[in-house]
Amino acid sequence: MHVNLRDIELKRNMALIHFLLSTDSKPNEICRTYVKNIDLYNQTAAVNLAASRTRILSFSRETANAITQYWDTRGWQDDEDPAFARHDRGAGKRHLALTTRSIQNIVQAMCRIAGLEGEITPTDLRIGYYLKTLNYQIDLIAAEKVINFNSFNTSRQYTQLNINHARSK
Repeated sequence: MHVNLRDIELKRNMALIHFLLSTDSKPNEICRTYVKNIDLYNQTAAVNLAASRTRILSFSRETANAITQYWDTRGWQDDEDPAFARHDRGAGKRHLALTTRSIQNIVQAMCRIAGLEGEITPTDLRIGYYLKTLNYQIDLIAAEKVINFNSFNTSRQYTQLNINHARSK
């Protein structure tokens, strides 16, 4: 079966954007996420952190559908394959994970396609996820645990942005 490389990349990029928008994962975590880490049925991903730790992320049904379409299009999904893989000439037939830089480039390219102006990064999507979570959470500490920021001060900074935004409405 011959599949258009552009189609594979587009499906991968859509699945990646869905994954970033419905989880609080960081690019370096995505680079270490393999097919075996993703449970499409339960809509969860076991993301590998440093020091042999793992955290469980939940994602949307739309994200599960996008990942399924991507994996079906690329035609391979062994447990040890990266969840989000490179499809460039340099990778050839090897199943190589995306790099953090390639994830940043994909986010910027997809935002341009969507007509969004400015430099939007994976961190911006993560902050958006945090602010959306905060809208549903009364307890800042609980929201911080969901988003997994390294510092309470970081959480406070984005909470202040959210409060200022709410006041301006």
